[in-house]
Amino acid sequence: YHFIPFLNKLRCPTRFVLMINLLMPLLSFWVIEQKILLQKVGKLRFALPLCIFILLFTEYYPKTYPFISTNDVPKVYHALAKKEGETLWTIPFGINSGYKTYGKFHTKALFYQQFHRKKLFSGYISHVPDATYEFFLSDSLTSRLCRYPQNFFVNVPPLKKSESEAFIQKFHPDFILIYPEYRSQNVRTYLYNGLLPYIQKEEIIDGYELWTMKK
Repeated sequence: YHFIPFLNKLRCPTRFVLMINLLMPLLSFWVIEQKILLQKVGKLRFALPLCIFILLFTEYYPKTYPFISTNDVPKVYHALAKKEGETLWTIPFGINSGYKTYGKFHTKALFYQQFHRKKLFSGYISHVPDATYEFFLSDSLTSRLCRYPQNFFVNVPPLKKSESEAFIQKFHPDFILIYPEYRSQNVRTYLYNGLLPYIQKEEIIDGYELWTMKK
């Protein structure tokens, strides 16, 4: 739809699919009734609706929505709530909107935030101003986290001392949290080697690796 005039100005043209989904069943069944059911007799007249019902039931069989309860919240977030500090940086890191996606962000982190009450640098929102993207992409470290796959962090330019200092001075992270599936990835080693002088304490809590940064 990016190449279709007018539609390429809409943030989410796929919403119009809902209108089509409501119209097509009515039109389709009207055609089936007029052209097939009313013209046929015998077993086919009853077999065809039954086959359609089975097909639709299989296609639209309800699937349970993802559900996170308070009992599922990892212990590391409860531990974070007891620590002094305001800002939390997570790996994976990403900024998502209806227009652009940089890096990777786990939406469940938004639910966990109500427990630890720390400010998140990454996140998801319907519309992110271009100035916000430019703010993050202007930093060497965050730009690489946005542009390189964090689960396959290879061939990335080494992090210089000046770049590490610029990152700390610009964002002032109080904590850096690495998800369990990223602890064995190159991105963890890359960050550790670059930010080691600024790490005050390292902890492993419930499979998560938590770094408390120096003030």
